[in-house]
Amino acid sequence: MRELVCPRHMCKVPLGKCMEWDIDEVTGERIQCNEKPVMSTTLYWCKQCNVPIYEESCPLCGEKGKYIATDIRPVFPEEKILLAILLEKDDRKVTELLSDMEDKATAIAGAISKLQEILGGIEL
Repeated sequence: MRELVCPRHMCKVPLGKCMEWDIDEVTGERIQCNEKPVMSTTLYWCKQCNVPIYEESCPLCGEKGKYIATDIRPVFPEEKILLAILLEKDDRKVTELLSDMEDKATAIAGAISKLQEILGGIEL
């Protein structure tokens, strides 16, 4: 679901203006929040159709979706390895990624050596 939310209070802002109140630090009076709303995207997962959806109910089958998150970004292989190391997780996929990266690094080093030979020992 795409909706406007207040970044300070993290509440829905259906009318384009936050309805929460704050306390003015100088006067101590209640003042209405004046934060500019931002767009938030809530994602759900339909188990029946096995697809992500924006609404709580799947538009294809009507089943209620399971809440996933409001912020989904891709995780790159290097980031996954770093997270696994930091969280001390033993993950076979991480081990495979490390092995694959080592193989690529070896291939690149070999290609650089060959280029240096062809170019007469110039440092790259």
